[in-house]
Amino acid sequence: MHESAELRELIAAMFRALSEGDADFFTRHLVNGPQLRLIGSAADEWFGGGEAFAMLRDQIAGGPGTITASAEQIEAYADGDIGWAAAVVRYRAGERTVAGRETFVFRRSDGVWQLVQSHTSFPVDTESLFS
Repeated sequence: MHESAELRELIAAMFRALSEGDADFFTRHLVNGPQLRLIGSAADEWFGGGEAFAMLRDQIAGGPGTITASAEQIEAYADGDIGWAAAVVRYRAGERTVAGRETFVFRRSDGVWQLVQSHTSFPVDTESLFS
């Protein structure tokens, strides 16, 4: 396994595309099949397959929204046609900025990296979680 500058750039580009409403980017770089899994931070944010693909693509196709995002502290590794990455993502809505943590799994198909799985979480200290 080796560090992957290509996947680091893909992660940065993914959040630029999200902020700009570039649905074509996601059509190219998301797996469109039953193996796609998108997991959010809320209890009901567990999406998969073609439904997840269409949901994300359609949300982004609606154009730049009120939320923008950028990735920082990107780590990315690849081994052949499989790769993974992690990043701190800063989401901005109006004057409010929230930092989340995201992990990603990719596969390369016909020379194009495609997202297979993504998980988003927002840090909560353990004491708050269990009190």
